[in-house]
Amino acid sequence: DSVRIISRVPTAIAPLPPTSNIKLYPNPTQNYVTIANIDLSLHYNIEIINTVGQAVYQAPLSQNTVDLSKVAAGVYYVVISNDTESVTQKLVVARLR
Repeated sequence: DSVRIISRVPTAIAPLPPTSNIKLYPNPTQNYVTIANIDLSLHYNIEIINTVGQAVYQAPLSQNTVDLSKVAAGVYYVVISNDTESVTQKLVVARLR
C-alpha cells in the first residue's frame, strides 16, 4: 500500500468585503449614530430591527449619520446591506431622564 499526501498552499488572500470594517458609534447612543468605514457610493440600505424582529426604521443610506431621535430606547439590530453583502450589528438606544 502507498500513501498519497496532497497539500494545498493558498496563493492569495481574498480581500475583505467592504462591510467588514463598518463600525457604529456611539454605542449606546441617544439620538444619532454614526456609521464609520462605509463607502456610500456602494448604495447601502439601513434597517433597524427591534428584539422581536420588527423593523422600526428603513431607508437608503445616503449619509453616514442616522437620526434615531424617534426610535424608542432599547436594544436593536442594525442591518446595513446592498445587493451583494450585508452586516448586522447590535445597537443600544438609551434616553436620559
